Amino acid sequence: MCARVVFLIGLLSISAPAVRATTLRALDLPEIVQQAEIIADVTVMNLESYWASPAGEKAIWTKVSFALNRPALKGQVNSPFSLNFLGGAVGNRHIVVVGMPQLKLGQRVLIFSYGPDKVFASPLVGMDQGVLRIVRDNQRSVDRVYRWWGQPVNESQRFKERIPIAADTSEQTLQSANSVDEFLGRLRQIQDH
Repeated sequence: MCARVVFLIGLLSISAPAVRATTLRALDLPEIVQQAEIIADVTVMNLESYWASPAGEKAIWTKVSFALNRPALKGQVNSPFSLNFLGGAVGNRHIVVVGMPQLKLGQRVLIFSYGPDKVFASPLVGMDQGVLRIVRDNQRSVDRVYRWWGQPVNESQRFKERIPIAADTSEQTLQSANSVDEFLGRLRQIQDH
């Protein structure tokens, strides 16, 4: 709790329009599952940026509203629900936090977050580690799971690894990603242990 408050105060005290560096420890999947209060397959329904002063320093925050695509795997949330993220744009003022996922309206994602009642720079566990993209594989008519940065999620790669996806990545590699149902089954197994 103390480290979280110090991190938040440090981010809020920066007067530059963008945070230049964000350093986080790589988390494995069981750690993310354990830390998350909410695990849910959601769609971004609304983004609203506003000025706020939760730690005494005025900053731009963005309230992101989500609709559940199925009941939450972990946590008690009703659809829709909202989470607040440091950063955004109000008028000609912008705050960008490096490593913070820039969610988009209509985007489907799987989130691992702290509760909506908590104040964090990012409510997602490990910032971009706590959000997975869900992308439709039209060739096979299945929804697949990818890390925020595009890496396919599957059992053959350690979850702590951050492997950037090259433009020439093969279709076979991209289709190696777990389906949403396969990945949710994997999460249930982790929760049961």
